[in-house]
Amino acid sequence: MIAICSRLIRIFGKEDKLKFFFLFLGMLLNSILEIVGIGLILPFIALLGRPGLLTTNVWLSRVFHESHFQTFNQFMAAMAAGIAVVFVLKNVVLFLTTFWQTRFVYQKQSYLLCRLFNAYLMSPYSFHLRRDVGRLKHALESIPLVMVGVVLQVIYMTTEMVLVVFLFVFLLIANPLLTCFVMVFLGGAIFLFFAFLKGKLKEWGEIVRHQGALRMQAVEQGLGCIKEAKLAGKESFFAEKHRVHRQEDDRQTAKNEVIMKSTRLFIETIVVVLIMSGMMFFLMAGRAPDKILLTLSLFAIVAVRLMPSLNRISAALGSIRFYAPSFDAIYDDLMNCERMDTQHQDLQEDGPILFQDQIEMRNINFSYENTKSPAVKSVSLRIHKNTTVGFVGSSGAGKSTVVDIMLGLLPPTSGEVLVDGIDIRRHLRSWQSKIGYIPQMIYLCDDTIKSNIAFGVATEDIDDKKVWQSLKLAQLEDFVRALPKGIDTVIGERGIRLSGGQRQRISIARALYHDPEVLVMDEATAALDNETERDFMSALDGLSGGKTIIVIAHRLTTVHSCNKIFFLKEGQLLAEGTYDELIKTCTPFRDMAGARR
Repeated sequence: MIAICSRLIRIFGKEDKLKFFFLFLGMLLNSILEIVGIGLILPFIALLGRPGLLTTNVWLSRVFHESHFQTFNQFMAAMAAGIAVVFVLKNVVLFLTTFWQTRFVYQKQSYLLCRLFNAYLMSPYSFHLRRDVGRLKHALESIPLVMVGVVLQVIYMTTEMVLVVFLFVFLLIANPLLTCFVMVFLGGAIFLFFAFLKGKLKEWGEIVRHQGALRMQAVEQGLGCIKEAKLAGKESFFAEKHRVHRQEDDRQTAKNEVIMKSTRLFIETIVVVLIMSGMMFFLMAGRAPDKILLTLSLFAIVAVRLMPSLNRISAALGSIRFYAPSFDAIYDDLMNCERMDTQHQDLQEDGPILFQDQIEMRNINFSYENTKSPAVKSVSLRIHKNTTVGFVGSSGAGKSTVVDIMLGLLPPTSGEVLVDGIDIRRHLRSWQSKIGYIPQMIYLCDDTIKSNIAFGVATEDIDDKKVWQSLKLAQLEDFVRALPKGIDTVIGERGIRLSGGQRQRISIARALYHDPEVLVMDEATAALDNETERDFMSALDGLSGGKTIIVIAHRLTTVHSCNKIFFLKEGQLLAEGTYDELIKTCTPFRDMAGARR
């Protein structure tokens, strides 16, 4: 509990301490009014049953005479009005406190969700290589549950605990012996109840968190590859996978719900048994019934107000235990991602980097996390400006890894990447702003052509002239102009209304929108047929000479016309040269070319 509170303070920061302070003042005022209300009800009930107390009781007699009431009925009417005013005021304060509490939690929910999403986006590329998108989405979607199940419950529990403390102090003053008896046995019973369930609630919460992530992964996989799933008849596989995880999630959640609902019954039983046991003790000790009537009335009134508070405290404790694993996972992700972002920002930019001559990689080595053998070994190469180069090799040769290091997405384990002799790590944003990237599988959203091309640019800021210029360079202008709505045509989720070649040309146009100096094509033709690949490469050929083009290819036909080809094998640069030179001098390349003609 203490650990969760310290983590909450760290997440929300110093600016929220004042809000917590005012919330606590509201809780305190509400508790005081609650005690005042109970304190007025007790003598009111006693006077109704025994009017003579107005003269025999020192305190009541003094209040009656100093308030200058003429009759008993006037005094009782004033007391009734006072009780009504106190309860109205108490409930107004309670309403405002509840409003502030709820608004605060939901404001922080939005803040935390946006902060975590930003932290994920700003994390290094290597982080995303290790993490499944479904798990990241599940963490984001868990935040509303965690805010209600942990943060709101901490506030509720604090509110109720303040009131419970006041109530027990009030009872201690009225009857110390019976109050101590109730506190010891009630506190012990509740402690044992939650000590028994502590491990179970955390275990169930961990299962729910894990199953929720797997369930989201099944949804991502099933809907993300719906075409393949339907052709292979695997719809039921993903549906069953989702069902299994959903059922296990619900099974553990149901257990938690049963416990949360049973705590009320448990506490209610304990409170009633304890009070009745106290009354039995006094009666067996020889106390007259009329002597214990006032005490019984007091404890009955307090118990009526105490039991809901104890129920809410117990429910809050159970909820916090249950959702603690999800909260801890979100907290760890947030802190780790922001720490990585801070470390990245600590590499202060030394101003813009110019690219006028060449890109050079010097003795680059790189190993992925938790792997034994390095993915890249002692790679050194040079790429001159406005040339077209290709990286080829079998699967796992290290082509994409080398280029990712060149682009600054992966930091080398050793070695350096230089642009005109300057290390890119000190000018990373400037260097990456010069790069246009064409992936193997472009992500197209269900939006207009121009929004997909000007990816990440607000609609009102899109330059239509630049969009048309990009389409022209990508040899897609005539097709788009023939569409009824032109660049305002909606292309459907993942560009489903476009052909494979058209989608790849959209990717070229997107890469060209910001007029990059370097264009990287990462296996962009792997999924295209030969004719579409020829058209695609002809669009790129039109750009050669004016831009530095880096092609990662599986098909050697894609790199046939490159100025230079880098041939990699098992993470090492085995040979470099033109296509014809490598055919003559590099046997593995020649074998590869022969096998793929």
